[in-house]
Amino acid sequence: MKVALLQLSDIHIKSENDFIIKHQEDFYRSCKALINECTKLIVVITGDIAFSGNEEEYAVAYNWLKQCESSWKREASFLNSVEYIVVPGNHDCDFSKQTDVRKMIISTVSKQDEIGSEDIISICLSVQSNFWSFYSKLRNENLNPSISWTQEVKLKQDFSIIFNCYNSASLSQLNERPGELIIPQNKFIERQNIHPQDIVVSLFHHNTAWLSPNSPLNNKKTFEEHIFATSNIVMCGHEHSEKNKKISSLLDYQELIYLENSALQHEKISKYGLIILDTDDKNLTRHQFEYSDKCFRSSQESSMFTIRKQQSGVMFTNAWAEKLETINIPLKHIHKHTLQLSDIFVFPDLEPLSDISSECLQYIDSEDLLGNSIIERISVLEGENQAGKTSLLQMLCISWYKKGVYPIMVSGKAIKHHNISGQLKSSYKDQYQYREFSYDQYMQLDRSKRIILIDDLDESTINNDYKSKLLEWLLCNFEKVIVTTNLQLNLHSVLLHLNNTDNLKHFRILSLGYHKRNALIEKWIRLGQDVITLNEEMLLSEVKQAYDNISVLLGQQLIPSYPVFILSLLQGLNQVFDNFLSEFAYYRYKQHTEKNTLMRIILGHFIMTTKKTTTHHILQRPY
Repeated sequence: MKVALLQLSDIHIKSENDFIIKHQEDFYRSCKALINECTKLIVVITGDIAFSGNEEEYAVAYNWLKQCESSWKREASFLNSVEYIVVPGNHDCDFSKQTDVRKMIISTVSKQDEIGSEDIISICLSVQSNFWSFYSKLRNENLNPSISWTQEVKLKQDFSIIFNCYNSASLSQLNERPGELIIPQNKFIERQNIHPQDIVVSLFHHNTAWLSPNSPLNNKKTFEEHIFATSNIVMCGHEHSEKNKKISSLLDYQELIYLENSALQHEKISKYGLIILDTDDKNLTRHQFEYSDKCFRSSQESSMFTIRKQQSGVMFTNAWAEKLETINIPLKHIHKHTLQLSDIFVFPDLEPLSDISSECLQYIDSEDLLGNSIIERISVLEGENQAGKTSLLQMLCISWYKKGVYPIMVSGKAIKHHNISGQLKSSYKDQYQYREFSYDQYMQLDRSKRIILIDDLDESTINNDYKSKLLEWLLCNFEKVIVTTNLQLNLHSVLLHLNNTDNLKHFRILSLGYHKRNALIEKWIRLGQDVITLNEEMLLSEVKQAYDNISVLLGQQLIPSYPVFILSLLQGLNQVFDNFLSEFAYYRYKQHTEKNTLMRIILGHFIMTTKKTTTHHILQRPY
């Protein structure tokens, strides 16, 4: 389903002689092709419909909009409804109705963060009476003058667009200046009874630069934080300039799509925006039009945005979410510019070390740690330097978070004492939006919602006795404790001091076997492929070819089958494989050559031919 949002601003209608009135047909024809593809049209006007807020101007504006509506409906095959969402601007105030009482109230209220009684509000909005009469007629309903209000446009049974409308011109005066207005904090619209699928659009005329930073609570800052926390999209006008971008709050808490529209009619400028919303994938495509050379033309390439779902409660900071997805080796892919960890990660198998006396030793998938099949609450994962211990913890952290479980991740090197409550609080503040959901609230969640991840416990300076006390303390406060360590940690010594060893499971992270290796190669090759035109048979053939080539390189077990090595080989395989393979055939027979030396020769050749790869970093580390 497609929905059109026609964003108009700063129309400044004076009379029937206006440019936009005389070019009505040019206007509606310029956007009709895109509107024809949609089932619903929402006309969004972010203020300044009239030039001086009088009745005659609104009468012209009403007739112009309704004539455009009739034209769109007449030519559209699928369009079944047209709705109007409008907020007033400073030009929608008829200042001939201004009184000394209103001026006196504004001089007081503009220095505060809230507004008082309905009588005071009524006086402030008295200059907008013609706007509210026009808006009531346009929507065919009786609307009361307001500083803020909500209008819902239902698209499906469980999906609506919620418009949070703010009257930024409620305190407007002639010759107003930036930093003098406020949107009263007691009129902020909170998120209530909103379905998770809903899209929230906040509308106002003046951008936030016009709000006062000098009120007791800094109205500009508090309103900005509020719209970040409550909106998916922001639309505004007034500046007669175009801006469309995705922005994050300064605190990295939220992200929204910001659409500031230019003037539809101001001097020689005539511009507007048309947004097409695809309700299936929540994508927005914004088209911008400008009158030039006797018609409205698309003024630049369309911009596409994906609407990010607003969350509440326990939430990662953007910085931490990005860090978890960061790949700490220089990988490049020809089909995808920026790689994320989840793009190329495959959960490795684990070898149980706690049950070595068992007659039937069975490897498990590390992804099983996310479920309930492993009943022990402490899992110790040991592995070599390149085994991918940190990446595994990062993916476990992401996966649990998506399931509504909230891990805290701690570096073993930073642990100086067995009681790490202060360190956990600091880590929580780095990883979660603690102003929205405090550490105290986090610790009051059900224990099943809390997990601790410790990376490289062996790097902690505390002795084994205190490592045991640390694990026991963590068991009292967290449902699960996942620990990684290298092969040098004397776990037996730690267990001697642990009161209940039945709660602990010990694993070794394995290199990738045939199945996991194939899964990694397939993920790599699928990256960036067009799912619509993808030929599955050709892709599987390419996977098999890459798998066979990688298997040749790994066949003598000279290179560990860890993801870091396989990805490095995949990255440059197509470019260097022929030359590399011929030299490898020579080296494989030199069995007397020291294993590590041979590995360095082979990997060194790989670096020379690919110029810059992950393996360069690997060669700097001892085996």
